[in-house]
Amino acid sequence: MYFKPLKSRKNRRLLIVLTVSFLVFCIWISFFSDILFTAVISSVSFILLSFMIIESGKFGWSYNIEDDGIRVKRTFKKYFIPFKDITSVKEISRMQAGKLVEKVRSKSEKSREGLKPQIVLGRLLGYSTVSVTDPYNKNEYTGGAGRLNVGEKFVLVQKEGGNNYILSPFDPSGFVRECRKHTVK
Repeated sequence: MYFKPLKSRKNRRLLIVLTVSFLVFCIWISFFSDILFTAVISSVSFILLSFMIIESGKFGWSYNIEDDGIRVKRTFKKYFIPFKDITSVKEISRMQAGKLVEKVRSKSEKSREGLKPQIVLGRLLGYSTVSVTDPYNKNEYTGGAGRLNVGEKFVLVQKEGGNNYILSPFDPSGFVRECRKHTVK
């Protein structure tokens, strides 16, 4: 079953700022260089801008619940979480998600294990289309996707190995119900 992702308004504002910045840059560079240089720089900038818009706009993101597991489709990648490895799928509040992120973040600050704690934090947040905010100081932990209202909900997927994933489907309770139909606790 297909579930569309939750999107934030801050993403739209970021897309507008990126586009306006690109236009200003291209106009500015055209005043100070010849046509060939302007065309090359503008083309390269346009390609970079396109990738940034596609990724920050979360275009192509979706969550699919299939018979064998959860498929998370991001803009340029696909991930699969098999049901056989999942111990629980539950709906959590923004506050609970923020506390979970804070716990992982504080472990990574104290750790001397190199990048491993950062990888855990990236895995936790990498499947969410909106940012999870720290409930205490309102710092954002995902790539500037925008703050949510207190009533907003996430889905926490916990695997046997201790890995956790925060997902942000538009309908979290329907997502959890559908997962439970496929033998997830």
